[in-house]
Amino acid sequence: MATARSARQRHERLALALLTLILLLAAALRLVALARAPLWWDEGNNAYFAHASLPDLLTMSRATLDTDPPAHRLALKAWLWLLGDGALQLRALSALCGVLSVWLLYAWGRWLYGRPAGLAAAALAAIWPALVYHGREGKPYTWVLLLAGLSAYLWQRHVDGAPRVRWGPWLGAVLAGALALGAHYYVALWIAAQGLGLLVTLLLTRAPWRETRRRLGRWLAVQVAAVALVTPWVALTWHAALTGAAGLPEVGVPASLRSYGASLLTGLTVASADAPQETPPLALVLGALLLVMAGIGLWRHRRQTATWQLLLLALVPLALGFVARLLVPFSHARFLLYTLAPLMILAGAGLAQSRRWALAPALALTVAASLAMPGALGPLRASEDDLRPIAAALAEHAQPGDGVVVGYVWQEGILRMRAPDLPVHYHLGWFDEGDLELTLVTLLRDHGRLWLLDYHQGRRDHEGTAAWWLETHTARILDVEAPPYDLALYSDPQPGSQWREPGVAMPASGPRARFEGGLTLVSASASRRAAPGDEVLLTLNWVLTGDDVPPWVVFVHLVDETGRLWAQSDGPPEAWLHSFADASPGEALQDERALLVPADAPPGPYRLLLGLYHRDSGQRSLVLSGAPEAGGDHLVLGLVTVGLPH
Repeated sequence: MATARSARQRHERLALALLTLILLLAAALRLVALARAPLWWDEGNNAYFAHASLPDLLTMSRATLDTDPPAHRLALKAWLWLLGDGALQLRALSALCGVLSVWLLYAWGRWLYGRPAGLAAAALAAIWPALVYHGREGKPYTWVLLLAGLSAYLWQRHVDGAPRVRWGPWLGAVLAGALALGAHYYVALWIAAQGLGLLVTLLLTRAPWRETRRRLGRWLAVQVAAVALVTPWVALTWHAALTGAAGLPEVGVPASLRSYGASLLTGLTVASADAPQETPPLALVLGALLLVMAGIGLWRHRRQTATWQLLLLALVPLALGFVARLLVPFSHARFLLYTLAPLMILAGAGLAQSRRWALAPALALTVAASLAMPGALGPLRASEDDLRPIAAALAEHAQPGDGVVVGYVWQEGILRMRAPDLPVHYHLGWFDEGDLELTLVTLLRDHGRLWLLDYHQGRRDHEGTAAWWLETHTARILDVEAPPYDLALYSDPQPGSQWREPGVAMPASGPRARFEGGLTLVSASASRRAAPGDEVLLTLNWVLTGDDVPPWVVFVHLVDETGRLWAQSDGPPEAWLHSFADASPGEALQDERALLVPADAPPGPYRLLLGLYHRDSGQRSLVLSGAPEAGGDHLVLGLVTVGLPH
């Protein structure tokens, strides 16, 4: 007796050690270099909504036609409140759910088929490429797998067959189911599979009517309670979600059973940022091995009704997913990631029951998963979603109170994660053309400086946009190009405005300086003081006095007493929007400019130099008259004193 107890304790200690190693491996695969890959737009959506208040979450979900319910985003809100913002923190919740899912599969498999089956299922989940991949992105798929699986496990083990209802597990099953369904609507297919599995079980066992009524009643009570918790959100957003799903690129793509099966095979095995044209060989190997081992587990435990419930939990959502795709073509394999849980429990049972020859398939699974792992650990999406250069520019140059205008909510979300705790205010650039000027003037008045993020859209190509208005009415301080993004910083250059010290005004009557080639500088004003990191603002007023004016480019340089160049602004008036060569004789052009004083500029006096050069040849124009520098190729606008930083 003592010997048997001692052997059992050794087995338990060994199993605990193996489970610990499996969990550590799962955590390592999901956490290594977690923040390295660019955040993609869907992660940015989650980050944005995680920062929204509940009323704003509802309002913006409807305004953006978002398709996701809010449970995961609300959990992410609390998570980021605890840990702070950042790409690592955003993704860490998914990693945690992924590791906890490994433990859940162990517990579920052990309860049904014994400790070896639970360990095998956990090991499969720990190294499965698709689970690793989705455990490394700030999306709800591992959250759904964990909570949908937990709800089914609690119901199967503690609610369905219990002589009396145990309210703790019952409430746990309800809350877990609601949190899963409240994170993704495809969990409804899992609920349907549970119900069908229970019905098949009752039919196979020829259960008496009283038992049938009792068990079906318990299941319905759990599901009705879970669905009821999500219903208010569904009622408020369902139309917007359907409209959003119908407008996505997948809509209109013919659905075929073959393409659906291929997408499932790839998405549930190796996963992929981009849909491959052909199913990868590793996906075929992993899928075949998983199905074979699950089939063996099914056959060996075919007399257990829970086995058939697991089978239906895997197959019914996959089948209903194809039907759903016919109705709303917006569908991805990752929506059904939770079906891997029952398949892996069955596969774990198959490996555990095949001890004599289990080593070969186990090694094959390990090798195939290892070969696919670089893809699971690699970038989540194409680099065109990479906003890190933009976030770095904001982190370096943004000042307290700046306004940042973005075109999409996901851009704000990504910037909040990549440049956390910036003292700036984000605004969505959804401006009505009729109110555009008033809106931008108000933003400039409120913030003083305004950042504008362009995405796949040139600032100078679309008249009537916010970018066009800012280019023609303000001074651009900074321009950061990181295709397909372009970030520009603007400020109103008019002296006397409440956010700018009055500049040094130059004579408004009579020519200030006449340049060769038919161009005269009538007046100019410029900031007289600045701190490192601040901007020097200028307003230049030109008049064309010649008939054939060359394509002159204006340059303004900020130099110290030794002549070292610290900042410059080159280009025709209004950032290339106007060309001197296209203007008419006598036409006046106002030229707003800004120079950003480098953060490392030492305090002291600096000179502002102004001149012209030919756009094609680079040859400078001479100053003909009206300035002390007549005969030279530039003139001095005045002095700027750079003081200590703020």
